[in-house]
Amino acid sequence: MPYRKLLLFLFSFLLIFSMTSGDVWAASNSNLIIHSLESSVNEDGNSYTVTIRVSAVSDRGGPIVGLTTRDLTVTEDDTVMELDSVEWVEDAPMSVWVILDNGATMQGERFRMAQEGVTDFIKDLYRGDRVAVYAYNNAVEQIVSPTDDINQARDEFENARLSPGGGACLFDAVHTALEAATSQSSERQAIVLLSSRKDTKSGYDTCSAVSISDVLTLIEASERQIPIYAIGVGVDTDEAALQRMADASNGIYTSSTSNYDLPDLFKTVTNRFASEYLITYTSESKPGSHTLSVQLDNQSNSVDFTLPGLPPVVRVASPTSLEEFQAGPTKVVLSLVERGIVVDSLTFKINDVPIGVGGKIDQPPYEYEIDFSQYDGEQAVFSILAQDEDGNALSETTMELDFRSEEEIAAAEIEDTDQPEPTEPAVIETCPEGMVCLGNLRLTTVQLALIGGGLILLIVVLAVIPKLLKKKGKGKPEAEKVSLFDDATLDGFALPNADMGRLTILSSDDPLMVGKEFQLTKSPTTIGRSVNNDIALPKDSAVSRQHVAIIAEGSDAVLQEVLKTLSDGTKQPPTYGTYVNDRKVTDDTKLNNGDEISLGRRTKLRYECNPKFEDTAGSEDVTMDQIALSNTDQVDDATRDG
Repeated sequence: MPYRKLLLFLFSFLLIFSMTSGDVWAASNSNLIIHSLESSVNEDGNSYTVTIRVSAVSDRGGPIVGLTTRDLTVTEDDTVMELDSVEWVEDAPMSVWVILDNGATMQGERFRMAQEGVTDFIKDLYRGDRVAVYAYNNAVEQIVSPTDDINQARDEFENARLSPGGGACLFDAVHTALEAATSQSSERQAIVLLSSRKDTKSGYDTCSAVSISDVLTLIEASERQIPIYAIGVGVDTDEAALQRMADASNGIYTSSTSNYDLPDLFKTVTNRFASEYLITYTSESKPGSHTLSVQLDNQSNSVDFTLPGLPPVVRVASPTSLEEFQAGPTKVVLSLVERGIVVDSLTFKINDVPIGVGGKIDQPPYEYEIDFSQYDGEQAVFSILAQDEDGNALSETTMELDFRSEEEIAAAEIEDTDQPEPTEPAVIETCPEGMVCLGNLRLTTVQLALIGGGLILLIVVLAVIPKLLKKKGKGKPEAEKVSLFDDATLDGFALPNADMGRLTILSSDDPLMVGKEFQLTKSPTTIGRSVNNDIALPKDSAVSRQHVAIIAEGSDAVLQEVLKTLSDGTKQPPTYGTYVNDRKVTDDTKLNNGDEISLGRRTKLRYECNPKFEDTAGSEDVTMDQIALSNTDQVDDATRDG
């Protein structure tokens, strides 16, 4: 095939692949949601750090990973903001509250597909995540208590033997789950709701004891935003109520078009968990209400938010300069600017000691008579503290005052410069009689003679030994000079690192990584999401930054989890676990040929050992260090220590 046609074929293949991949971000439609927004006042007292939590999935429902500051546009009011960071939220545990409609409209195939969706949803959660499951009809029942044991939660749900029937107390169920969620301290929480009918008993009577207004009030009162992912199925769904609850909580409402797409809709929620980002930027806007918009590709989402008040600004209007302060009674006039926080009182301090001036503030002008007489001829630090009604300091203004005369200042400067630097008397050392001194080194004549003789002997040895070795090897074929012990160390034999085998990626969040092979050429070989690893998997969200290491122990390749040291000193294994042949790894694990390694539950690799290990494993000529000595003619010059 001509090169031009080959290049055209490769270009077409890559183009088609990029269009069909749904897990890596490309210029395509996305469902972008703002889940929460927080702002805090910076140390400068004049700006804010704004943090936005968003999630983004593609138009096919897959997670969008790898977003950076270049991919997202944040607009505050009409101003495009410069982003400080965009961080992928992957390690923080998630607490999920699943609510399943168990009423009469959830019969047959619909209920079976809903159960399948919930089961798969629980299985897809990561280690460290917590889940609870509620089922509701005429009453609300907790099927699975909150737990981080995902396997146990799945078993409890599958063994619950739910039997659909009765009404649908929808608002009671959501209110119950919200109360449970708000009592938890987890930063990442969500409610996943499946509903097939309005809040009614048999007929048209309302089922719930609470109303949708009560639910919306609880959502608004929650200190931490808990998004509700509502899924509606069937013609009797209360779409308006589900949409209101999703909008109020910054969640999303999705309408099912068929019973058979319920598992896929639950999967979309899981993908959204896996594609959450924290966006931060610095705002210098005024306190009060603002509108923020986040845009990705041609999709955008907006939210109204309020920047809190800034600390008040207290300035000295008179005297107008530090030089105008006098060592005596001085009238100090202040200007006070409140920026959203009310000032209740002022406290004045000199050298950090409160003085009897200040107290509750009144209307301007803010004038105070302060006597600096006792500081005549001295320096003093003058401070003004603005406080709230509880006495908490809101801001502090500090000035360094100098009440010395020009003569006193000049005399102090002369005194500082006239102080001589302390010096140590010079010590002149002499070399004792009968010794040779080289700097700080002192040698007797006998020591000097011994050192000289040793150097001469070393030169002779270095000159003679190569000639002897050359003579001994003269006439031997070149091949006979090769020995098994060329790479031997004092502790045994140095095996080539390539003997650790190789890894093949079987499954990954990054389709481009599937099928890639990595030769294990060093010990340890580290594997993780960080690019600093020997084998980096940057797009695998379930893989920790440093997940595992493979080390050589004799002729064995051993898998170790990389433990992370927490702030309290405890050691934490990778968040989503490590498995060898579906058995959880808790200690160092020897790898055998064909073993399947799972980093989390989605990223899988196959280990294949070097054939040399298998060839020598059953040999009778294997030493204690697993070195096959099949040709003993090559070890004539080997010592017992290698």
